[in-house]
Amino acid sequence: MRAHTSLFAALAVVAALATRSAFALATEQPSGDDVALSSWTCPERMPSTPNLVLNPSFETVDARSATQDKYFTEAAQWTPSFLSVNENRVGPGADDVRDGESAYDGEYFERFGTNEIISYTSEGAYTLLPGKKYILSFFARGTGGRNGVSFGPGMLLDARIDGSSLSSPVTSFPRGRPWTQYCVPGFIQGSVGAKTLSFRLQDQPGNIAIDLVALQEYYFPPVTPPEPPAKAPLGGTCTLPGDCKSNACNEGHCVANHGTALLGQYCNADAQCIHSLLFCSKRSFKCLPKRLPGSTCLRDAVCFSGKCDANGRCAPAPSKGDPGCYCSDDQHCKTGYCSKPASGHFGICKGKKPFGAACNRDAACMRGQCITQRCVPKAYLGESGDYCNNSNQCRTCRCTRQHKCSSKPRPRDLVA
Repeated sequence: MRAHTSLFAALAVVAALATRSAFALATEQPSGDDVALSSWTCPERMPSTPNLVLNPSFETVDARSATQDKYFTEAAQWTPSFLSVNENRVGPGADDVRDGESAYDGEYFERFGTNEIISYTSEGAYTLLPGKKYILSFFARGTGGRNGVSFGPGMLLDARIDGSSLSSPVTSFPRGRPWTQYCVPGFIQGSVGAKTLSFRLQDQPGNIAIDLVALQEYYFPPVTPPEPPAKAPLGGTCTLPGDCKSNACNEGHCVANHGTALLGQYCNADAQCIHSLLFCSKRSFKCLPKRLPGSTCLRDAVCFSGKCDANGRCAPAPSKGDPGCYCSDDQHCKTGYCSKPASGHFGICKGKKPFGAACNRDAACMRGQCITQRCVPKAYLGESGDYCNNSNQCRTCRCTRQHKCSSKPRPRDLVA
C-alpha cells in the first residue's frame, strides 16, 4: 500500500448544486463515540424517486483512462487523488480481484484503502430544493488487504458538509460482511447556499468496497386507494349482501329483494318474483309467467291458482273454473260440475244438465240426482212436466209412462 503523509483517506462526493439550493443537515442526529457501520441503517421503506448520482455503480469508464491498464481505469464522474493497487475501479479483467470479489450492481465496483482520496463530480445539473429532504445511501462490504488485514478498531468513516460531520463517525466494520445497504443517519435537506458533501475514511491497513451510491429525494407519492370492486348484478356470485347491487345475497348468488324480480330476471326462490304474476323456474333460474289451468306443473307455485293437482296439471282455484276450463274435480268449476270420462282423471268444466239429460253422477245434474244414467228430480220435488222415472220424484207422486210428472192422476199411465 502506498504511503501518504496523512492517516486519513477520504471518499469525497462533490455535488454541483444550483445557486439557491444545497445540502443542510436534518434536525435529528444520532450521537455516541463508538458506532458500527451496521447502525447506519436505512429506513424500512426506501423511496423510488430518481437517483441524482450519475454513474452510481462505476459501470461507465472515464474516457481519459479508457486506454490505460484496466486495473487503473477511472470511473466517469469519479476522480481519484492518485492511482494505486488499493484505489481502483474493480471489475472483469482486473488483476487484483480478492476473496472472490464481485460487484453488487452491474460488473464494477470501487475499492478504497488507507491514505487515498476519491472525489465525485457531477457533470449534470441537479437541484436539491429547499423544503424537501433527501437520503444518501450506498452498498458496502469489508475486504482483506494483500496480507489479509481486516477492519477493526481505529477505523473511522463519517459523512460531512463543509467539514462538519452529519453523524457520529463509524468506528467498527468487520471484514467479511456481505454487500449491505447503508444510509447516512438523518435526512439531508435543501437550503440556500453552495455546500460540499463528502465521506471521510480513516483506517488501519485494509480496504472497503462500495457500489450503487444513491442520492434521492425522500418522498412517497400519496397512494390512491383502489376503486372498490363493482357490485355484482342479479345472478352474480357473492359472499355478503354488500357484494350485490341489490344488497341481497342468497345461496352464493345476488338476488332481487322480496317480490321485486321481473320477467326474465335471475332468481333462486319463488318469493323473489312478483308473486301474483311470476314464479321462479328451478331449471332456468329465471322469473317466468305463472301457468294457466291445464298446464303441466310440479308444484303449486307454478300455477296462477296456486294449485298443482295430482295429475301434474294446474287446476283452477276453487269454484273459479269457467265452462270449458280444465278441471280434475267438481269443486274447481263455477258450475260445480267437471265433465270427465268415467275412466278419466280430468276433464273440462260444463254447465249442469236438466232433468232427463244423460248423466253418470249426481254432480252432472242441475237440480236433482242421477238415476239410471238420467238426471231426475230429488224425492217429491219434481214439478208438472219435469222428467221422472219414478212417481216419488214428483210432488203429486204421479209420473206418467212418458216419464213426466203430472198434476192429474191417470192410474193406467202411472209409473209405479
